[in-house]
Amino acid sequence: MTKLLLAACVLAVSAGCRSSAGGSSQPEGAATPNAASGPAAVAADYYPYSKPGTASINGQAFVVVRGGDVLLDGQGYLTTISDNARTASGSDVTLDPATPFAMDWYMKSGTSLRRFANTPKDAAFRAARRTAVADESGKFTFSNLPAGRYIVRTTITWQTPRDSYRMMTQGGVASAVIDLVEGEAKTVILRHVSETP
Repeated sequence: MTKLLLAACVLAVSAGCRSSAGGSSQPEGAATPNAASGPAAVAADYYPYSKPGTASINGQAFVVVRGGDVLLDGQGYLTTISDNARTASGSDVTLDPATPFAMDWYMKSGTSLRRFANTPKDAAFRAARRTAVADESGKFTFSNLPAGRYIVRTTITWQTPRDSYRMMTQGGVASAVIDLVEGEAKTVILRHVSETP
């Protein structure tokens, strides 16, 4: 009887060891759901963007307004700046690698005019960001870019009378997510202005 009891205890202990060591529903060596997050994973996503490449972006950000409405007809460069044209003249243009971390930030607050200058505190995100300033016609350039997906953003704002004494700011963030291959020179026209506050 003692031998049977001892054998049963040994079997129970060995079964418990198997269930705690290898009884997980994940295959052996599989990462846990949270193992692919955190600063190290974010830095790894940015690694392909850390070296210079051969692609470039030539862009322009502008809208044409009439009667308070933004007109979206035509897709080419704005060659003449009329009274109805509003450009990103003098505005910062940001270019961020569209990693999962950056896309999450972009979808949450990247199109907000009020939060345009806010930057995530992640060091890899900040190190990878490139900036330019749009010229008087809203044109900007980024060169020596590695292949990949990018988020490009800027602001297009203008003042209109609110009443007899005050002015109000209209416009917002113009942005796009674009793909680049090595050696590509891409033209980007930013004409959709976000209404996110």
